Amino acid sequence: MIIARLILAAILAFFPRFPTRQCVIDNTEAIVQHAVNAEQYGVPAGVFLIVGFAETHLGCDAGEGGGYGAPIDRFHRHTPGTPEHAARALAASYRVCHTWEGAISRFRSGQCHLLPTDPRSGYVRRALVLIPRAYRHAGVEPIDLRAPHATITVTSVTSPTHSL
Repeated sequence: MIIARLILAAILAFFPRFPTRQCVIDNTEAIVQHAVNAEQYGVPAGVFLIVGFAETHLGCDAGEGGGYGAPIDRFHRHTPGTPEHAARALAASYRVCHTWEGAISRFRSGQCHLLPTDPRSGYVRRALVLIPRAYRHAGVEPIDLRAPHATITVTSVTSPTHSL
């Protein structure tokens, strides 16, 4: 839970102004709990939070129903799912693609690998920069998003400069 909270603090530090910032702050406890729940599916908190932020500002964007960008199922693509749907979709994508880079790409596009010329590839590139940056900001060793079976190593979880 501490890592998720620190990564959320990093996201807020990276993005000091966005339209739904107050909603994210007001829902900190729920957002942190969603990230902890995502870890039960094997999804690292940093991956879950950065993807959720990129998709729907962690469920705070209007019209998203509090979801993090995943539909309720593949047959209802335009019906927003819950953060749990997003966690399950990311976990399933990791099992199919074997890397978090591929899982993020599949979550966004349905494909494990995108050509650099594909407009959706910018989303993946941004995530690949922000996720390790958020882990470092949180005092946690970043995971290798391109390696299969990436693991999290905690280097430090106490920092007076990272609080919510």
